[in-house]
Amino acid sequence: MTRTMTKEQKAVKRAQLRETMLKDCRRKREGDKDICPMGGDCPSCTIYDSRIRAEILENYDISAGGIIISPGKFEGEMVYVPYFWQKAMEGCADRDDGKVYGFDITKEDRAMFPELETRFRTVKLYQREDGFVCEL
Repeated sequence: MTRTMTKEQKAVKRAQLRETMLKDCRRKREGDKDICPMGGDCPSCTIYDSRIRAEILENYDISAGGIIISPGKFEGEMVYVPYFWQKAMEGCADRDDGKVYGFDITKEDRAMFPELETRFRTVKLYQREDGFVCEL
């Protein structure tokens, strides 16, 4: 017999999963070898990466070109912008001058977001006065 979850239970479960993923991400980024002895190439890291993209695709309407068309602070930006913005808010930017957050694009980032294949080495984000997050 399958048990169905209420909307509230699903929301709690999603929040718990997200918190677990964020914790794992911080540990992996800080070089904790206990999390991923293969340096991010293991199946659990691949699953983690696919969940991040799936969560973004679930929460936003995305055009065929990978641009967010949902109203809000990411409207008009590429699908990877919410991911890097979340990293910036967690203090995980590679560079932060107080206004612009810079990220070095890794092979894991490119695997998670094929849209990054056309980017050279970095993603730079800033927040406008009206609250919209924009890529430079």
